Amino acid sequence: MKDIRLRMGLNQQEFANALGQHRVTIVQYERGFRDKDRTPVKIPKVVELACLALWVGMTSYKDVFLGKDVLSPGVISAELVADGIRQNALLALERRGIVVGKNVLFFPWEKLKVLWSDMQNWCKEFDIEIKMHPVFNVDARNEGIAVLEFARDEGLGYFHLRWTPDVPDSYAGSD
Repeated sequence: MKDIRLRMGLNQQEFANALGQHRVTIVQYERGFRDKDRTPVKIPKVVELACLALWVGMTSYKDVFLGKDVLSPGVISAELVADGIRQNALLALERRGIVVGKNVLFFPWEKLKVLWSDMQNWCKEFDIEIKMHPVFNVDARNEGIAVLEFARDEGLGYFHLRWTPDVPDSYAGSD
């Protein structure tokens, strides 16, 4: 738990607040025992899943399933991510120990999250290896960038044709 908290750039109090827990509870989870009697503390599955949800920028199921910002089915918005934000996202990933290759696309998280499950299924069907690396602004609820990384050039090309028909070709990939 400490590793994911540190990778998110949060202190124990911020992490506790995000999970709806007390800071002391986070301390106990990270240490693995209670201070008073050294009783082992197991992290409940619900807390593990909440950590995962925070990692990908979900702060409420309502944001994902009941959001008003739903895209038309099957095509992601052509709203582009500015170069400066793209570079900051790559730097944030590097701080997490993630170095992405040259075959990448960048999207605002809010625009991507409603289609991500369909995109994963489509990629699996066509044997396209894809990784999604979310980068979030911890000061702004659900504000973030999804960096999609493709193992091969042709995977990026097929994905680009299927999911981003109105995004200029020159925008795909890194500089």
